[in-house]
Amino acid sequence: MNQDAFIAKVRPDGCGLVYVGYIGGSESEFGLGVAVFGRELLMALTFTNPAFWSGASIVPVVTLAYLLHGFFLLTSIGIGIEKKTRYYPLITACAAVTNLLANFALIPPFGMLGAAWATVASYAVMAGLGLRLSQRVYPLALEAGRLARISVAAVAVFGISLLAPATLGLAVLVKSAACAAFPVLLLLLGFPTTAERALVREAGLRGASRLRGRR
Repeated sequence: MNQDAFIAKVRPDGCGLVYVGYIGGSESEFGLGVAVFGRELLMALTFTNPAFWSGASIVPVVTLAYLLHGFFLLTSIGIGIEKKTRYYPLITACAAVTNLLANFALIPPFGMLGAAWATVASYAVMAGLGLRLSQRVYPLALEAGRLARISVAAVAVFGISLLAPATLGLAVLVKSAACAAFPVLLLLLGFPTTAERALVREAGLRGASRLRGRR
């Protein structure tokens, strides 16, 4: 289930969108958490069979692939609005060909990691084509800057998590600290708008007031 939230501006006649933007939610954050804690999650889920633990390296790659698929769902919205559904089979076919060729090229030298990157390549093609064709038939003002800031913050958090030691307890602590830094990085990068900052501040004041009232 998609738990992310978006905001859209509708045309005055109610027959289309002028603007669509990303607010936030659990999907992107959940994906980052899976990528960061992939090894630990795999160990917890397969603690009786350590043979599976070697697959931890592909968890972040597969997560990236499905985040790209989510990007496709967001940016290809114009195709559905304009009922140009004939483009969907074309996009899917191009992605499938990319996946097939990438599998042939990457699996022999890299094994399962190559298959994971082939999936990334196919979803990247899907996302790129979806964006290009959607913007052609139904141009939308997408918040590219905000999406870029989320990406930069997520890459930074994942990069920090790679410095975590192999010891399980210490790794969880370091990675938890890295994930906790994600909203701070978004704030430093200027992701929240002035209105969003005001809403958060107001919510914080209301929460503090309620706590004082209970005392």
